[in-house]
Amino acid sequence: MQTAGNSANVFVVIPNQNGINHLSYSLPSLAKSTYLNYQILLVDDLSTDDSLNFVGMHYPGVKVLTNDRARGFAGAVNTGIAYALAHGADYIAIYNNDIKVMPRWMEIALDIFHKQSNAGLVGYTEIRREKEILFYNSKNLIDKIEYKNVIALPGCLYLCPARVFRHIGLFDEEYFMYGEDNDYFHRLMEAGYLIIQTNAPVWHYGEGSSGSLEMQRLITICIYRNLLRFAVKNCDFYQIILTLAKITGYALLPRWFWRNKLDNGSVNRLVRFNFGFRCKCLINSVLFNMVNVQATKRAKLKEQEWIRGHSDALASHRTAEGCRL
Repeated sequence: MQTAGNSANVFVVIPNQNGINHLSYSLPSLAKSTYLNYQILLVDDLSTDDSLNFVGMHYPGVKVLTNDRARGFAGAVNTGIAYALAHGADYIAIYNNDIKVMPRWMEIALDIFHKQSNAGLVGYTEIRREKEILFYNSKNLIDKIEYKNVIALPGCLYLCPARVFRHIGLFDEEYFMYGEDNDYFHRLMEAGYLIIQTNAPVWHYGEGSSGSLEMQRLITICIYRNLLRFAVKNCDFYQIILTLAKITGYALLPRWFWRNKLDNGSVNRLVRFNFGFRCKCLINSVLFNMVNVQATKRAKLKEQEWIRGHSDALASHRTAEGCRL
């Protein structure tokens, strides 16, 4: 199995903000990985807890990068990706600081990339916090790996070839946090790549850097804002109106109305606060996206130009390689 050896250079990017309680189990889980040729990049986004001291003391082999300003999840990930691309990465994993993985998680993804030449991203099957027992009971799946093409998947862990980031660019930092992964998935498919989900499990605590009430409120604000931003950026007028109607429903309808959907983490975050706060989130979302509609459209055009330009460069490179052969 060609890619499951130790030749492909994998960089594991872990965005972190005040995540010491989660790093204490996620890094030990990562350390059990059976693939050998990987480097861990912890990107710290202005933590005020003891995260960096903990990592320095217990995991001196982890490369720590620090942002000089708060850039959110998207910005922290981009810092790590940029470093990995500049230091010879073949593959880059985005690894949340609040997950546990199976030891062979990297080999599984690399094997799929070897079999599926047009795969742009390989992800896993999320097991939520309260169902941790399922994660441990699913170890036997590791010898029965299945996978399928999807249009989106849980953003807590996935791998991409470095060439994909060079082709379609990095994450859109205007999302700050929540929504940047779906935007990236959409761009991947527009560029013709496959998104593949495996049945290999990953346990996810969820909101690992958002224990405070203030942070949870910020998350809800971002989700309202970013749902509409995604539609403005990537969808037609009908889908924009439909998205606006959906977030209006989340804001105005009582929480009990959504009781059958509260096991969906995104829905739960949208409706977990009181009516007044949800209305503020809705208004903020509409005003933000009205003010920034032109900037959002320009960002989309810039991404499309980047993809076209790099598609031409890749095609020229392949032609040149073919001539040399």
